[in-house]
Amino acid sequence: MIPTLQAIFVPRIEPEERTYRARLAQGVIWISLGLAALWWIVDLLLAALGEIPQGYLLWVDAAGGGMLVALAVLARRASRQGRLVAAGYLLAAGYFALVTALLIAFPHTVFLYAAGYLLPILIVGGIVSGASVYPFAVGAIAGVSVAWMRASALPLEASAPFEVFSGTTFLIAQAVMLLGASLLLHTFSSHLRDTLSRLRTQTEQLTELAHTDSLTGLANRRQLIEKLGREFARARRYQRPLSLIFLDLDGFKAINDRFGHMFGDEILRGVGMSLRAVLRSTDLLARFGGDEFAVLLPETTLEGSQNVAEKLRKALASYGHQLGPMVPQLTFCAGASQIAASDATLDDMLSRADQAMYLAKDTGKAHTRTQRELTQPAAVD
Repeated sequence: MIPTLQAIFVPRIEPEERTYRARLAQGVIWISLGLAALWWIVDLLLAALGEIPQGYLLWVDAAGGGMLVALAVLARRASRQGRLVAAGYLLAAGYFALVTALLIAFPHTVFLYAAGYLLPILIVGGIVSGASVYPFAVGAIAGVSVAWMRASALPLEASAPFEVFSGTTFLIAQAVMLLGASLLLHTFSSHLRDTLSRLRTQTEQLTELAHTDSLTGLANRRQLIEKLGREFARARRYQRPLSLIFLDLDGFKAINDRFGHMFGDEILRGVGMSLRAVLRSTDLLARFGGDEFAVLLPETTLEGSQNVAEKLRKALASYGHQLGPMVPQLTFCAGASQIAASDATLDDMLSRADQAMYLAKDTGKAHTRTQRELTQPAAVD
């Protein structure tokens, strides 16, 4: 029961909404402080000029302004701590209590001050959103009703505005206005959340499409380069090993020519699944295009990348055996590189892996070569 109520009246503020709602909270806080200061200044001027109306309770104004300032300060602290829901409820409660206190002290002004109940509804609807508006709407209707009944009971005020018909019309109009405003804010916030949710889903889908190879479901070149950039920076900063393997399937063109491109596409999908199955969750297997693949290996030395290349070779051979004797044996040539102390950018590391792979292809099928066999700086272990 409690979790359900929390979900209803303490809704989660999405990251996309947080900046807007935080600015709104700050705006209401500063407006509240300004109103309290103006209120006090007017009261001081009236007291200094001796123009305080009969029956006017100066201490009510002073206490109301002080309460507004105190809640605004608490709300500002909560907002700075990221607790926007608490800030919204504090500000709305402050204005609700202020209007209620004025109606208790001056019930005959119900027609004037009743409109003030819109403020807490607008504040909580804008900052907290969701169903948080309804308790304030119900409370406001009750407050207006009690104030009107008290005012109508006053002997000197039993005039036309407080007759039963006029009062009933007024109370119904207030209820419609307060509940209507609450429903409007709730509906708007629900539509806003739905829209943000759909936009988030579409963004995730577009991001996935932009970073995924459509044929194999593996990462594509863009995702590999982006992750390599992050891992390259981390490895340089913390002096950690980082390796990269380029793979090129041997004789894949012959398979395409013999069995057709549709069969070749199935082979590429199977190759991707078999290679990915033997890698760690922190490793990234990507298809560069055609029959070329790349493997990013964080926290892996050059020797470790050679061991990974052998595991990948065995996984590919196992998959190839499942295809039957009609399909040529599947092998690959691989080139491995590791981040070096002299690397200025990740392109240096990419270049060495590419050169090592071409060196392996020049050697023959099913070979692995590393940057140590190139005229390049030695890796930092």
